[in-house]
Amino acid sequence: MKYLIYPNLILSLGLSAKADLFPNGDFATGNDGTWEEASGAGTYVYDYPATGGNNDQYGVIDHTANDGGYGIWVANGGGILTLASLGLTAGESYNFTQDMILLDGSDIGGFKLDFFNGPDGAGSTGDIRIDMINDGSTWETYTYPITIPSGVDGIKAVPLWGIGSVVGYDNIGFDPNPIATLPIPNSDLESGSISWLELKGGAATFSYPSTGGNPDGYGLIENETNWAIWVANGGSPITLDALGINSGDIVVFQQDMRIFSGADIGTLKIEFLDGDTFLSDSGEDRPDIIGDGSTWETYSFPVTIPDDADRVKIVPVAGTNSSVGFDNITFTTSPPPPAPGELTSPEIVNGTIVEWVANDDQKIYQPQFSQDEVTWTSFGTPIVGDSIQEAFDPNSAAFYRVVVSEPVAGEALINGDLELSNFGDPACADSWNCVGSQAATLITTDSFGGSNSLRLAVQNDGGGAPQTSEIQQNIIDVGGSITPGETYNFSFRAKQISSEVSYVQNFRVQWLASGGAEVPGAAPFVPFSGGDGTWDEITQLNLVAPPTAETALIQIFGATGVFAGEEAKGEVLIDELTLAPASTTPDTFLTTTQAAGIGVQFPTEAGVNYRVEESEDLEEFFPLGASFIGNGENAAIGEDDIQASKYYRVIENAIIPE
Repeated sequence: MKYLIYPNLILSLGLSAKADLFPNGDFATGNDGTWEEASGAGTYVYDYPATGGNNDQYGVIDHTANDGGYGIWVANGGGILTLASLGLTAGESYNFTQDMILLDGSDIGGFKLDFFNGPDGAGSTGDIRIDMINDGSTWETYTYPITIPSGVDGIKAVPLWGIGSVVGYDNIGFDPNPIATLPIPNSDLESGSISWLELKGGAATFSYPSTGGNPDGYGLIENETNWAIWVANGGSPITLDALGINSGDIVVFQQDMRIFSGADIGTLKIEFLDGDTFLSDSGEDRPDIIGDGSTWETYSFPVTIPDDADRVKIVPVAGTNSSVGFDNITFTTSPPPPAPGELTSPEIVNGTIVEWVANDDQKIYQPQFSQDEVTWTSFGTPIVGDSIQEAFDPNSAAFYRVVVSEPVAGEALINGDLELSNFGDPACADSWNCVGSQAATLITTDSFGGSNSLRLAVQNDGGGAPQTSEIQQNIIDVGGSITPGETYNFSFRAKQISSEVSYVQNFRVQWLASGGAEVPGAAPFVPFSGGDGTWDEITQLNLVAPPTAETALIQIFGATGVFAGEEAKGEVLIDELTLAPASTTPDTFLTTTQAAGIGVQFPTEAGVNYRVEESEDLEEFFPLGASFIGNGENAAIGEDDIQASKYYRVIENAIIPE
């Protein structure tokens, strides 16, 4: 039996607060069989003085022999206490309490709960030992916040001995009112082993230092050649509802890790279940070590929740022949893009096709119309490129022009051209994290500019487990910066190699506040596709950094769904990423030519992808213009009116075809 010592959880001075007691929890009847005395390998003496407790009679465990082993009580005569009989609910968290006094020695006692499903064991909190209050010489109430795992229907309450000491116990019970907890109980390991089941296959030790984490307390696994893991929630699954996620979601689990000795980093495995039935897991692939591993770094583990899963197990995994620290085990989520569907609200309209010649692929072109050449109104989306361009105005106007904006200096991304490789991880670009079950890799065989690009490629096997490949950069972590209130343009080059069964691609620019919290109004992931064998530019313009933003997190990923077979795959190359302030230099203007046009007009939702398609026979449809992201306003796409019979449709949540 191991002894875990870590900082106070919740400590109350003075007399015990009102709580529901376990049977004979105040020892009012001494030991009448309600407390099973259990000890092993050492000398332990149990006593039940009639006076001197908090109040009156109390119990004592005497280990002055200090000869090892263990000495405990088990409530209810050693029997299982059902949650129903105690008025407790699985999945909720409660404060369990006991009063203690140190009568001799230097070590105060502890407490633990064992969990049961019927007669079968279902995990344990492990031994919980709280720092002694003052010198321990007065009765004090010690409180242990504990989450009862989902699927559990019974517990055993177990007060623990003081090592080499004589400790008095009284008023052992619980507050039946649930307390608020994080979705992953004790996710920062500040409360030691509470809610973490320890499992190992060989010589490994678990400990919980109170300082030196990221920040403060953390968990440490010192492992040799075999395996060692924690399982969150006391070893029991956590329902998707409790985590606030859904089947089919793409969820990015994260944990902070640091190597204290050895050369192998830990990892995080997610197991997927339907009720009590195991479905699959995310595997135990190690992420690439960030730097030399000697500093606290956040590692990400994107997974797709299978459609038939309703709960998960969260399993941090030790490094081999290494001592690895773990902290802040969390997750973020964004549902996968909805299935494409035909929009039912577009209307066919006559208008004007406006055309101009762009001559600089580094500039931004915005068409405008006016009825009097005094008041100008923008229409359509800004366009980047150096070719003949056009836009459709569904209203028609007397005058048209194009405003040409020139981006300014002030690049926020670091190593956006990917020309520097990561010294600690040569397979990735410097200042970027390459993560996922099939991590992105830096290649020199194809690029848009310079020598390097990043390759995101995933492929399922016969088992059907989903795969992910992602690149990300948190700007402030690599020496970059953003300015709150500034307007930014984000762009990158993408070359599509393949996109087959169940494969999706998304990117996101997420503003983060101090400490890494997402700024309210989280930006959605945006689907994209690269050019079919060519380098296309993907842009997201006019992104305003909120006043509370400290940094931006850039994410680009490809992922397969749950599909057995090698045809579930996709690959894209990424290059020339930039996040720069929009231009503040004087605009210039281009003249345009106009022609009669026809097209469709429809309402859009912000962040949703759209594509207009046309057909001459209602059987085969072709894209009319490029896919684009809605901004919550009406959009219109059209073409020259050549007086031919055509059909149009609008695809919402469109995936750009190769």
